[in-house]
Amino acid sequence: MQRPPAASLKVSRSNRLGCFFGSLIFLFSLAPLHAVWSEQALWRSSAIALIWLLLSSVLLLSWRRMPSGSLRWDGEAWHWSGSAQSIQAVRIQYDFQQCMWIQVRVESGPQFGVWLEAGTAQPEQWRAMRRALVWSDEVGSHASQAETHSVQVLS
Repeated sequence: MQRPPAASLKVSRSNRLGCFFGSLIFLFSLAPLHAVWSEQALWRSSAIALIWLLLSSVLLLSWRRMPSGSLRWDGEAWHWSGSAQSIQAVRIQYDFQQCMWIQVRVESGPQFGVWLEAGTAQPEQWRAMRRALVWSDEVGSHASQAETHSVQVLS
């Protein structure tokens, strides 16, 4: 299988994902309001409100802490501008055609998730990046299957 050409994509915090999280927070806020309006016990209303506050905080913090930088495929390897370490693997977690959630694993450190959107790039850039990601994901999964098979044969 032929390697895809070089591709680069600037990554920033997603407004679309922020609106989605905001909608979820609004919907979650209906639960404590319903508990108060239906005159449930004070402890139950307080517990629901606390859960809403925790979930809302998690959503807001995760959105605000989304990594930003530049993801680049040079035809041989992946590079992330937000890290001086080289990237070991990039795996597609969710692919919605116009947006993707990928996991980036660096050599020494935790892996992190990156949300990519077509709206932040020129159409040619997005298609080139998707092609490189899908190719890399397929090659990586075949390599990990081969490693697993060789370990099982050796055992």
